[in-house]
Amino acid sequence: GQYLTLELAMSQAPAGATITLLDNVETASTIETTKNYILDLDGKTLTSDGQRALWIKSGDVTIKSTATGGTITVPTVANNNSSAIRVGSDESADATLTVENGVTISADECYGITIFGKNDSQSLTVKGNVETKIRPAVAGNGSQSLKPTTITIESSAILKTTDNVTIYHPQGGTLIVNGTIEGDGGVEIKGGTLEVGPSAKITATGTPAHTPNNDDPSSRGYAIAIVENELYAGV
Repeated sequence: GQYLTLELAMSQAPAGATITLLDNVETASTIETTKNYILDLDGKTLTSDGQRALWIKSGDVTIKSTATGGTITVPTVANNNSSAIRVGSDESADATLTVENGVTISADECYGITIFGKNDSQSLTVKGNVETKIRPAVAGNGSQSLKPTTITIESSAILKTTDNVTIYHPQGGTLIVNGTIEGDGGVEIKGGTLEVGPSAKITATGTPAHTPNNDDPSSRGYAIAIVENELYAGV
């Protein structure tokens, strides 16, 4: 069937459905989901100006683009600690997101994708592109009450951040990098395990610097920075 808005499609389509954009879409509020879905951008652009675009509270969501050029973009947000897409919440069910090759997630003022919550299992796989400016492209949360995550950056993925580290990993769990990472800093890990695969290319363009910070990344200019902070889970 067809729906008048993406919000209606994501709330009313049955679990397991593929939801395909028929035109460019601009959302008026964050779309929250707890079901299994495939979102096919089909070469179109989903814009959420002023707030997060998607929040996967639970369920398994795959974002793909059958036609080239599929993009989710968040130009501005009310709170720059937000993200274009969030994975995880206070739900007990698992939360999983896969960003397929050919998809670009773009954010100017906030994180690209954040993954954290109290779900039993939270995972993120990126095969496409994530581009941000002042916040990391991918980030977790190191609060002691939150559970470990699994993040996989596949060989086809390209993650770029202009003025920050590109991946910020303060939480417990595993981060596997096989793709291309470019930013003022590459990867900063304060908790968990980092596995760098043979196809990984991590580039830091900034001047090496370290300023202790309990809330945000502490480093710049390092391809990989391992930072000890006892406040974080999985340190």
